[in-house]
Formats: sequence, C-alpha cells, structure tokens
Amino acid sequence: MRSTSRRKPAGKSRSSRGAAPWLLILILVQTAAAGDVSVQTVTIPRFRSALPRVFTDICWDPQKQCFFLVNDEAMCELFMRGNQIDQKKSFISGTGKFSLRGWALVGGKSCVIDLSSMTIQLSVSRRRTEDFPLTTGGKAPSALVWDGATLWSADADTNTIYRHGSRDEEFKVTASFPAAGRAVCGLAWDGQALWSCDAGRVFAYDRNMNVRATYPLPVRISGIAWRDQALWACGKDQAAVYRMGLGRGN
Repeated sequence: MRSTSRRKPAGKSRSSRGAAPWLLILILVQTAAAGDVSVQTVTIPRFRSALPRVFTDICWDPQKQCFFLVNDEAMCELFMRGNQIDQKKSFISGTGKFSLRGWALVGGKSCVIDLSSMTIQLSVSRRRTEDFPLTTGGKAPSALVWDGATLWSADADTNTIYRHGSRDEEFKVTASFPAAGRAVCGLAWDGQALWSCDAGRVFAYDRNMNVRATYPLPVRISGIAWRDQALWACGKDQAAVYRMGLGRGN
C-alpha cells in the first residue's frame, strides 16, 4: 500500500449549480421487457457543460441522498427527491486525467479503481488517497461494490466477480466467481445478496453466488446500484439513469 496525493477534481462551477431550470428537465418513460421488467428513465441534465454525460458506473450514497456517477472525463452527483433530480444540488465536474472504473462507498469513504495505475484508491481525506494494487489479474476492471463488510469487484475481460480481503489485508483477492452474461459491467448489493449486469441483462445471485434470476432489459446499461428497495442503472447509450421494476425474472 502507498499513500499518495490525488489531483483535486475540478470544483463545482457556479454555472453548474445555477443552471436554468429549463435545462434540468426530468423525463420519465415507462417500458416493459421479457423477464417482467419495467423501466423508468430519468434524463441527466446538461448542466451547461461540454463534459460527457454517459457514465461507466453508478453508486448510491444513502447519507447524502445522491447518486455518484463516473466516466473517464467527469464525475456527477445527482441528488434525488423521490424519483426526481434535485435541480439545485446536482452538478457535474471534470476529473482531470484520471481513468476511473467502479465506485463504492467503503465505510462512508469513496473507493474507485484507477486504470492508469491499476490500483484501488480509497479516499482518506479531501486531497489524499490510500492506493492498493489491484490483484485480480484482469485487464478491464469494470465495477466495485461494498456489502457492508466486504469489497467486491468485477472485470469485463475475464467476466469474473472477485471478493476482496479487508483494508488491513490491502484489498487482496480472496475468491473469484464466474459472472453471468458477457463482459460484466456492474455490481450492486441489495442488503442481502449481490447483483451483476452486462449491457443488456441484470442477474441476481444467491449466497453461494449461483444465479437465481435473470432479467433481460429494454435498454443498454453500464452500471447498477441499489437504492430504496429498487435497482437503478446508468445508461450505456444515453445520458440517463434508470429505475428498474423487477418481477420474478427468468
């Protein structure tokens, strides 16, 4: 493990926070698909910014009541009131030169994978991270999730889900499991069990990491998170987050 200072992301611009209300439009679309899935689409505002609004992963912070979204160039905080975006609080900002994948809250601290150094970075202060070597052996880390006791990650290249040791164990891999689908791109924890996704399906696992349900989707996604008894996802092809209404699955 090494401790390092990380370039502080670009600050929250006043223009982002003060964007005109007509730019912060909420669009809800109800659809259905095989596997008994309904989807509500919430469009991510433009924020008067040229930064990309299609993200690679999503994480829910229950204390702040906001989604964190990340891609290679930007991060976004979407504060929610019910299923609507809080127009006054939400913002998007640049992340500098960092190539980030996955986002999890580990004991309330932000945790991401930095592709440029292939490390797990745990924020310990506003400007400093603790960096741990990523020991999965995969070339395309794609997701992180914290289940309250254990950190999990996924790799799209190996299509594998990894269980990691504790922070004291430097988050080294302790077990691995084949992911359902192809090129796993997201992980979520619902309080009792793990979920994963590829671009077109979500999968629910039992405690033994066997797939107990599969849900084909009518939209393409790139990451998932659990919020208030529902599965949410970030769009792969459009600037949106989706609220999934899930039936029994296949």
